[in-house]
Amino acid sequence: MGSELDDLLEQTRALSAQMVSMRDSLAETEVTGFSRDGWVSVTMTVTGQFRSVRVDDTVFRKGREDVEFAVLQALRDAASRLQAITEERVSGLQSMFKQFEE
Repeated sequence: MGSELDDLLEQTRALSAQMVSMRDSLAETEVTGFSRDGWVSVTMTVTGQFRSVRVDDTVFRKGREDVEFAVLQALRDAASRLQAITEERVSGLQSMFKQFEE
């Protein structure tokens, strides 16, 4: 019985260390989204902090609505990439928890 408890405690410690590592890695992850034409890019962290917005001079030759639309496209693309990374990391977390089911 003591051996099983020791094994469980060791698994718990390992899982905790993996979760801390995943959290730290996720906090440092950045995604960049682009407008379809590539004139606008938005970089943000997985925690939702925006790091940069880049706008090519070409977009300013268009109308205000085109500029707004290009920025919106870049934001949506960044959000989509963020969601994909989050889902990937969560699936990794789920596989870690499956260790306890075995």
